Amino acid sequence: HPAIRDRLWSRGLGDVYKRQWEDKENIPLYDEDGGEPGKLAGIASAVLMKVLYGARLARWDLLKCVGLLASRVSKWTTACDKALHRMMCFIESTKDHVMEAWVGDVKDELRLTMFADADFAGDKKDVFKSTSGAILFVEGPYTCVPVAARSVKQEATATSTPEAEVVSAYFGIKTMCLPAMDLWDMFLDRPVECEFREDNQATIQVIKTGKTTMRHLVRHQGVSVNFLHQCFGRDKHLKCVYQQTDGQKADIFTKVFKEIQNWRHAVGHLGILPVSYTHLTLPTNREV
Repeated sequence: HPAIRDRLWSRGLGDVYKRQWEDKENIPLYDEDGGEPGKLAGIASAVLMKVLYGARLARWDLLKCVGLLASRVSKWTTACDKALHRMMCFIESTKDHVMEAWVGDVKDELRLTMFADADFAGDKKDVFKSTSGAILFVEGPYTCVPVAARSVKQEATATSTPEAEVVSAYFGIKTMCLPAMDLWDMFLDRPVECEFREDNQATIQVIKTGKTTMRHLVRHQGVSVNFLHQCFGRDKHLKCVYQQTDGQKADIFTKVFKEIQNWRHAVGHLGILPVSYTHLTLPTNREV
């Protein structure tokens, strides 16, 4: 970005901007030995906050990356310099990407669909904490409108994948799904249904029964189980259904992708495409 480039040059860091990093395929966010302080430490926060503004608005594919780098601001190293440069190069090469939505149904056919996901102990630098990701859509047979998305690191360390998934489901249902249902009830003049799609069958079973064999749940995770069980048990318009992993649209907010085809598949779930690719065909959600 020209503004970021000029800021680097004004601080005598033009060599960082010009450098072409040799390791393009695997850039870690931390060094095993702690690493040397990065040259971009002084401006990292300003750069990341500028990127975060656009990421929250319409480039949801950047939320995970920005969140990871933001968690390193207080311990910025040369590895973080490389990662930030890599991210800015990606943004520069995808300036023509837009988030597309389409509406082709009457309001009686619309519903809310939420996807929530979590990695397991994904952040090795921060006591192996997991990351929660959630995304909410308004959908219909010929409608798909992204409404909200979030990627947030969990406060406590989960000891299993179902634990991390339960916390992610609680986060998505409480902060996004339930408020959206109240709002869309007014918009549609009827009780709106919301499908919660989860790709972990153990988590679905815990939500439906309210019981778990995980004996070492910390207090707030135990609260999450009971909260979810009550929500889905009492509200007939809120349903929990199983989602195949390859169709889990919240995957991109929790995991790091090493294969380009997997990354493109995940970005495609968000409807983020180059301008030249949009409006070619009218997609359908009849198979969802």
